[in-house]
Amino acid sequence: MQAATGQTVSDHDAEFIADLIEEGSAPTVVLMNPPFASSATRSDSTIAARHVLSALKALRPGGRLVAIVPASVSPAGDAGLWRRICALALPVLRLHLPRAAFRKMGASVSTDLLILDKSGAGEGAEAAVFTCPDLETALSLLQGKCPPRPQLAAVKAKTPARSIKPVPASQSAARGRKLMLPGNSARNATATVPLQMTHLETPRVNAPVSSVYASYAPQRISIEGAQPHPSPLVESLAMGSVHPPLPKGEVLSLPEKLVTEGVLSEAQLETILMAETSFSIDLPGRFIRTDDDGLVRADDAQGAVTFRQGYFLGDGTGCGKGRQVAGTILAGWLAGRRKALWVSKSATLILSRLCESVSTSTLYSIVDLGLRKGTMLCSHRILCRLKPTENAISLFFGGPCQNCILLILPRWRCL
Repeated sequence: MQAATGQTVSDHDAEFIADLIEEGSAPTVVLMNPPFASSATRSDSTIAARHVLSALKALRPGGRLVAIVPASVSPAGDAGLWRRICALALPVLRLHLPRAAFRKMGASVSTDLLILDKSGAGEGAEAAVFTCPDLETALSLLQGKCPPRPQLAAVKAKTPARSIKPVPASQSAARGRKLMLPGNSARNATATVPLQMTHLETPRVNAPVSSVYASYAPQRISIEGAQPHPSPLVESLAMGSVHPPLPKGEVLSLPEKLVTEGVLSEAQLETILMAETSFSIDLPGRFIRTDDDGLVRADDAQGAVTFRQGYFLGDGTGCGKGRQVAGTILAGWLAGRRKALWVSKSATLILSRLCESVSTSTLYSIVDLGLRKGTMLCSHRILCRLKPTENAISLFFGGPCQNCILLILPRWRCL
């Protein structure tokens, strides 16, 4: 492709194009043929819609997207993804192409030609739909039914990028400013109350809802004033038969409204309590680092160090992992551990999840490393730039991590 077009061709995953594209390079037109499945052996009916959504985010306002997509990229397919697409763009035209359209390329599948204009939200709207018996009909409909492209929006002046510069510790306090969400004062954001909870020596029995699943509620604790999860939660009967341990350690304190207003549900609060319990425990043994950057247990060796126990969060869709992660960071912050690293596939995901969930007052950009405290937001895109990332993380922590390092992996898939 590079030889044919003379343009640079990358090997990035286009599902994340909105996070990978260079700032100021927003295209005015996108022509795309996203994958219909993840691979020949692993089907994923949403992958085409997710590629379209990411491309729309990268598209300049007023631009047009033209895509060859499966029929699933529609309200009848994944309705949630289609609503997100229509929140960014207006559907203009959809042509049902003949199955033989790509037979010469070795494919004989149902395909649509979809045209979207990024000229305003099109929620609830559906493009004009036509069925084409052949490609000649499709061309004729494109020429006769497709409206002109909308006018491009004016390009905003680019804000000069701030460079990463170390700041002496003596200046950190003078420069540090907490980012507050609108309407909150520093006092409101930090006013906390201890969680009042009852330990259940006899675990609660969660009722089965099928031959495979049981409803879920915390089995070993009851938190006063905590609200139930906004959507039903279930776990497998096998997992429900293994009772979790009781949380231990100091009483956890959080802003009262997070509990009473249901910002964090009882199940999410249980996760934070269990994580805090885990973080308070050291792993057995002491370790030294080898020349090849490995770890070897050597309890009596000079300079050997201990490592804290971690916590693995494997909840499924709908449990609110973003809020659980934000609450875990907040709990560490209120306990005096003022540094955390949050790594995700998308910087946009980090900001939206953290800002909409918990008023932590600890958000600092990666360019504000001189503050020496807060939550460092780091996307996979930044991690790909290995050397700058290593320097930035070293500068931020300046030693052992005090709070937690959270690695949010892309969606898991099973073969």
